[in-house]
Amino acid sequence: MDNILLCSNHIPLVTSIHNTFIEKYMLHANGSYVKVYLYLSKCIQAGEEDLSISSLADQMENTEKDVIRALNYWEKQGLMRLTRGEDGEEILGIDVLNPDETLSAQEESRSFADLSAGNGDTTGTSAKRSSSNKDTHSSLETAASDSHSATDASTDNDAKASEQKTEHSKTTAASKAQTASPSISTVEARPQSSHKTIQVTTEQMNRLAENDDFCWTSNVVESYLGRPVKPKELQLITYLYDTLHFSSELILHLYEYCISLGKTSTSYIEKVAIAWDEKQVKTPDDAQNATIEYNTTYNAVSKAMALGRPLAAIEKDFVDRWQNQWSMDLSVILEACNRTLLKLQHGDFKYAEAIVERWHRSGVHTLADIQKADEAFANEKAMERAAKRNGSDSGTVQHKRSQAETAALERQLLQV
Repeated sequence: MDNILLCSNHIPLVTSIHNTFIEKYMLHANGSYVKVYLYLSKCIQAGEEDLSISSLADQMENTEKDVIRALNYWEKQGLMRLTRGEDGEEILGIDVLNPDETLSAQEESRSFADLSAGNGDTTGTSAKRSSSNKDTHSSLETAASDSHSATDASTDNDAKASEQKTEHSKTTAASKAQTASPSISTVEARPQSSHKTIQVTTEQMNRLAENDDFCWTSNVVESYLGRPVKPKELQLITYLYDTLHFSSELILHLYEYCISLGKTSTSYIEKVAIAWDEKQVKTPDDAQNATIEYNTTYNAVSKAMALGRPLAAIEKDFVDRWQNQWSMDLSVILEACNRTLLKLQHGDFKYAEAIVERWHRSGVHTLADIQKADEAFANEKAMERAAKRNGSDSGTVQHKRSQAETAALERQLLQV
């Protein structure tokens, strides 16, 4: 990648940071993004010109994608202006903008929007929204109409009733209004790692259609996928953003991670997202740590099975099912692998699955549970052996008794 040109007209010749950046922007940003901003500020103020995305990534011990994600974030915040190549991907220049001017422009924009809304002027608000956000708005409406039909409630009659009727009538009207609330649409894909069902309402989708941050996130996801997002994909993004409260940065990191694995299906991305949510993943850094832990699990299973190689995709599916769907501890999974190896003298995931599934059905999820189950099994076998011995002894006594009775009968007959 070619070097990029840095320029600025406001940062002095010492490494100084605007108080506005610290107070209004830094406190709400991801730590890795702040590192990129501070390092770029230092480079500009030091007059460094030989700079590239790869060198930035090396300096901060990060990936190039992480650096680009940070630059996109600051561009979205209005603190940087990125110059891109003809392909729209390669970054050729970075213009670091004045935080004071950016904040002032944003406040004026919000004031104008409030004034337009107060005057009933929707033209000004519409003019501010970019064409890409309009596309996202349209996609949201399409997704909402595909998933369910909104129920129209008559508010005029309720308002009149509330003015004319008693308090009891008001309560009745409120109850009717609740009944007329939008119905709930359920995304088809269901995560294997959780019993949650993804639900998205029309109200959510209509509200987020006016959210610039959400629209920007959806547009970036489209650029990652290389095509417009489908209605079900937009429902998933809505759920991640508005229900799980994933930040824009975390959603983009999620899609980057899945796409890097060659996985773009909604069901797979959903499964990873639910797993991250259960692990309390809140930032891209948290996600990277969770990914490292995930890969550690694969490596541990490969070692326990004595494979001497990374797990194949179908073998990873076994591990994912044991860990995510059946909620087995890694120690339990490794114990099943060890027993498989001892029994068969080689790794066999189907045999190990039979062990893990039996434990799952018996409510076994930890090593302590396994020990209790083994003890119960040993006691049961001991009782069976004891019962067999008792049955054998009883048969011997009965046989001896029959012989004695036969001899006595013979003597009686001889006497006769």
